Amino acid sequence: MTMRAAFLGLLLLAACAAAPPAPRLYLLEAPQSASTAQGSGAEAVGVREISLPLYARRLQIAAEDGAGAVSASEDHLWAEEPARAATRLVARRLAMLRGGPVYADPWPQGAAPAIILSLEADRLLGSFGGEARLEGQMSLSCAAARDRIETRPFAVRAGAAGADHAALVNAYGAALAALAGDAAAALETFGPCPR
Repeated sequence: MTMRAAFLGLLLLAACAAAPPAPRLYLLEAPQSASTAQGSGAEAVGVREISLPLYARRLQIAAEDGAGAVSASEDHLWAEEPARAATRLVARRLAMLRGGPVYADPWPQGAAPAIILSLEADRLLGSFGGEARLEGQMSLSCAAARDRIETRPFAVRAGAAGADHAALVNAYGAALAALAGDAAAALETFGPCPR
């Protein structure tokens, strides 16, 4: 009886000592693109940190189910702060599309963007095997003329190519890349800013 109790105790101790699997970490990246610069890119643009809803600011990756409930898993996390990663993604894609300097907030020392782009997302949410939806408002303003500002809505969607977190993360990246395309088009019609 003592031997059996000791054996069971060792099994119980081994079960308690086994560490749970580490959470999977995901980077927010744009899909590869063969696009080349389409805009003039003459004026430097500064992209303020993107404002995200609370569920999208958390490290746990949010997803929507078929009934409209939002869930977040402790096993699938962003590798970095989502708003910062989203801002850098949009700035990189915008620089590629414009062919000129684009700075993510905070701008590097010595950078002086002529145009400020502010993005406020009301929704950044997707479903497994469905699509990611990114909706909100963008504002363009001249750094030297604060009274010149244009605000317009945006709404982009990107399909998730699978029913897992990796596919949903890719869809979020594609939606942000599409938002950069919308911002590039808006910058083309915004026109030059006074110095």
